[in-house]
Amino acid sequence: MPRIVDPQRFTARQTAILAAAYRCFATEGYETTSTADICRAADISSGTLFHYFPTKLDILMTLLRVSAAWTEEQLHLAARAGPGRPALTTYLGALDRQRAAGQAVGFARAVQGMAHLHVVAAVLDVERDMVDHFLLDHITEAVRTTAARSDASPEQLVRWVRWLVDGSALHETPASRTTGVSVAVRSLLLLG
Repeated sequence: MPRIVDPQRFTARQTAILAAAYRCFATEGYETTSTADICRAADISSGTLFHYFPTKLDILMTLLRVSAAWTEEQLHLAARAGPGRPALTTYLGALDRQRAAGQAVGFARAVQGMAHLHVVAAVLDVERDMVDHFLLDHITEAVRTTAARSDASPEQLVRWVRWLVDGSALHETPASRTTGVSVAVRSLLLLG
């Protein structure tokens, strides 16, 4: 007789495992985190873990897909704020809130360490392309409406913004913890 699965319990357990894995990866790195570490952090048995995720890489890939979905949602919400400066400001605020919630830098470092894997790189590429498209559209509009600097092309500005955002994701400083990435990007773009 097939086992009856409670969908709410399944989702709650899966979410708890992902949260525990995220904390472990952010603190210890992907390579040094074992499935036993994740089981301890989630207070589950290894059998339970492997019921939900066959491998540690499956956990990482799920976390990356969740991250990409969060990014896509934030980009849509930011676009609704209005074209150009309002969209950029809204998106940067979302990034600041996400990073202020904690452990984002550690997780970004863990992911960077696995970016050599094709499956990881593919998910990261999709997310990067989505963000770059958003940035290009809204920086172009901000330049057109004189809400942003115009002494560099929108494509160049996107590259600079990407460097700041990616760099702050990997290298947190006391100043970036306090002000977030939005202050640096707003200064770079002269958004005011």
